[in-house]
Amino acid sequence: MKTKITIFILLCLAGLTIKAQVPQFLGMTSSGGSDQAGTIFKINGDGSGYQLVRSMPWNNDGMPYGSLIKGNDGNFYGMTEGTSCCPGALFRLNPITYNYTALINVGTLGLTHPEGSLMQATNGKLYGMGPYGINNLQYAAIFRYDLNTQNYTILHTCDNTTGKIPLGNLFEASNGKLYGIMALGGSNNLGIIFSLDTSTNAFLAVHNFDSASGYYNNSVSGNVSLIQASNGLLYGMTKSGGTNHGGVIFSFDINTNTYTVLYNFQTTTGINPNGRLLLASDGNLYGLTTAGGANNNGVVFKFNTSTYAYTDVFDFNGTSTGGAPNGSLIQASDGKLYGTTYGGGTNNTGIVFKYDYTSNVCSVVYNFSAVNSATSWRPLSDLLEISSSSSCSANFTMAPDTILHHYIATNLATGTGPLHYYWSWGDNTYDTSAYPSHTYADTGYYNICLTIMDASNCSSIYCDNAFHALRTTNTMVYVNVIAPVITGTNEHSSNLINITIYPNPAKNTINIHQSSTSPNEQLIITDILGHEVYKAPLTGIDNTIELTNWSHGVYFYEVRGAGLPTPISVRGKFIKE
Repeated sequence: MKTKITIFILLCLAGLTIKAQVPQFLGMTSSGGSDQAGTIFKINGDGSGYQLVRSMPWNNDGMPYGSLIKGNDGNFYGMTEGTSCCPGALFRLNPITYNYTALINVGTLGLTHPEGSLMQATNGKLYGMGPYGINNLQYAAIFRYDLNTQNYTILHTCDNTTGKIPLGNLFEASNGKLYGIMALGGSNNLGIIFSLDTSTNAFLAVHNFDSASGYYNNSVSGNVSLIQASNGLLYGMTKSGGTNHGGVIFSFDINTNTYTVLYNFQTTTGINPNGRLLLASDGNLYGLTTAGGANNNGVVFKFNTSTYAYTDVFDFNGTSTGGAPNGSLIQASDGKLYGTTYGGGTNNTGIVFKYDYTSNVCSVVYNFSAVNSATSWRPLSDLLEISSSSSCSANFTMAPDTILHHYIATNLATGTGPLHYYWSWGDNTYDTSAYPSHTYADTGYYNICLTIMDASNCSSIYCDNAFHALRTTNTMVYVNVIAPVITGTNEHSSNLINITIYPNPAKNTINIHQSSTSPNEQLIITDILGHEVYKAPLTGIDNTIELTNWSHGVYFYEVRGAGLPTPISVRGKFIKE
């Protein structure tokens, strides 16, 4: 019995629609959702388009205190603190479909209730921290997660002396080392700054906090981090200590391990910062305090690293304009600074706000829902921009090979590279490479979809939802995805050459005719899977290749030469019947 495949061209485009110059964000809340264990939400920068992406369940996946990050594979990653029953988890979120995957229960690593965020180092691996050990609130561990092997490794554990209660996320400095903060431990039992060498896992306490020059405490949530400015110095904040007992802004020289207090927070203009600083495009540092200011509900502040001038630029009022921000600011693609508050707003459950430093205007973008609502409220995490005004397009075409059970999909996706791919084959299987192959096991209609995200966070999805594959017991139906090819003409207009291949389709031989020749020309032919099946010089205007023993299917050719000013590269395809 022959295998029959019928393909109908029915196009479906269901990408994200983004208003020009309006950024879009993902965020997390510590409360809300169906189990009141927190949420992941999406919202536009103008306050429109709120979407509850996921209600976190009352288990390891509940209570996200840290923030989402975007991995270099295009997926989003996060970490949850867990609830009273469970120690927390690491998870992955698909950038288009928002499918949620729990990667690991951190309890299997010996960790419990981490309140920080993950980070991705230049080696591609994810790093994080969490309480560790029998007395898990007295010890700490640093761990690594390999996206390729999905292996988790504890790199270093700390005790009462070396450091405990890890805060926020690690930061990779220009020297290749990771730097982080612990709230307690160290020589003064007031916390440390430490470094970790990712090549040797060597751990070093590089600064011991004290009450005079600033320290942290147990009430700090998961957004603390260091940053590095163009002058090479690391910058950070403490929530407590300093001259006014309200925390400090400090710098840290990674070459000399020198810690310097730059500013002591004071009640009238903001105290008790909880988060990281933002180096904005105007060259200033911006940050948030949880308290102090005109209304004692925290402030947005600006800090000049050259003059050490501190400016309270906006005072939260605890009601209509929000209060007690616990996260950090981000600068979006529209140039504005965005953040959230834990309290205040219409329902006293926090807001999303926007600050324009060119006009010194701070405005409420979105009011979170009422207490005990099934939607989002009480944010502790930073926002993450997920799209911009750039354009991208997920697209492909389907065409049959001369063999009835074989189809070719040409990947026509465009965007700012590198692109991240997610192929859904319609049979509950997936691929994440640009040019995968797939075999169908059963008869049926299959909704094939390609989703992409590009380097500017533009997202798009394209589907062909009428692909009908019929198969027998002895014949599998398969699809190969290929790149678009240039047929018959040299890519370089300054060195034009025309190639004709005939007959096409071919049976026993294929003839190659050139309009001209070039020195050292090579003909390279590959099969549908990219395997090289033929390579030989082209000796003249006309060449013939014997195909009798070749398998049926599609083949791709490339003619390479040494023509000037650039090498000839002509590409095309032909079919062997």
